[in-house]
Amino acid sequence: MYSRLYNDMCTTNILVNEQYGFTINSSTEASSYIIFNEILKDTNIRISVGGTLCDLEKAFDCVNRGIVVDRLEFSGISR
Repeated sequence: MYSRLYNDMCTTNILVNEQYGFTINSSTEASSYIIFNEILKDTNIRISVGGTLCDLEKAFDCVNRGIVVDRLEFSGISR
């Protein structure tokens, strides 16, 4: 199921380059590394840096499963 969904998302360009979680050859560690390097670059040239952190733990518990199923079926993926 994962392979089918992932291939479909890649061919339809749903995923953006900045998507790090749940993608092949990528990780949240890679995302952290890129963000950290951007912060260092900016602070080295004396640009102020700010950030907002969001804890999305259990975020999928809030997803309306009916909407997800409808979207999957609309995309041609059925039960």
